[in-house]
Amino acid sequence: QKSWNKVIDLDPENREAKSILTIIEKGEKPTKTIKRSKSKNSRKSSKRRKSSSKKEEGPQLAISPRIATFTMVNVLKNQKLFYQALDVLDILVTKGADPVKIEQEREAIKDLIKEENN
Repeated sequence: QKSWNKVIDLDPENREAKSILTIIEKGEKPTKTIKRSKSKNSRKSSKRRKSSSKKEEGPQLAISPRIATFTMVNVLKNQKLFYQALDVLDILVTKGADPVKIEQEREAIKDLIKEENN
């Protein structure tokens, strides 16, 4: 946290540092509160939490255009972070990457989202 504060001191407009600091400050409490006490009920509720939390995590993930690559898209797909992978594809469009490959990846991710929702 001290390092990120130094980044803010050097560059007050750094969005990534700001978002990480807010996650650190607010994010420590929820990680402690997520405990599984009942096995049957918590499994059902944890599935619901996972699907809803993926949509909520989208805006929190700050991806620099420097690290936005097709490899990053594949990593996010393997982690089932489909909405973040779509965000990386949007960044790749702005970087001028291969539009055909971007569209193929976008369709594949949409199919994976449909499969997971079923």
